[in-house]
Amino acid sequence: MSEKNGFTLIELLITLVLFSILASQTAPLVESMIQNSRMTSRTNGILGVFQMARSEAIRRGNRVTACRSTDLEECDTGAEGGWELGILVFEDMDNSGDRDPATEEIVQVYESFNEHGDTLRGSANVNNYLSFSVQGTAQLANGAVQTGDLILCDSRGWSDHAKALTLSATGRMESVTATDTSQSSCSP
Repeated sequence: MSEKNGFTLIELLITLVLFSILASQTAPLVESMIQNSRMTSRTNGILGVFQMARSEAIRRGNRVTACRSTDLEECDTGAEGGWELGILVFEDMDNSGDRDPATEEIVQVYESFNEHGDTLRGSANVNNYLSFSVQGTAQLANGAVQTGDLILCDSRGWSDHAKALTLSATGRMESVTATDTSQSSCSP
């Protein structure tokens, strides 16, 4: 008796059907993993910018401020949108929370990150800028303690993947899963 090599047409069709069913079931999982990875990376990048601003304030012995900016040269508090437009970090010599291009040095910029539908919106005290004193504490331009949440969302809008970046009065910032009270912050 001779051995058969290869597949019959029916075996090949069954294999293709099973493969297509498996592929159709795993594609959404892969997409979700990619989005989760992108969200984690974005969160860590933003946290890094704010942590660097705080450490630069301590190192330089001057206030350092991070503000939202569309041109990465000046703060843009009136722009439509939020922090996803871009982040400008500068040495805030006059403690105003707004950069004077003639006298205040840019420390770092973080370019726009809304290409995937990301949004980063802040509560009242952190909607336009975060400012760190020489002790590393978070302070408003008027010297009052600055605290608040920045809510990071991606193209999925409000979901259990949204992140809250919480600024404490000590100037420390941490990332936690956003609560449902932050849901409105995910609207573009």
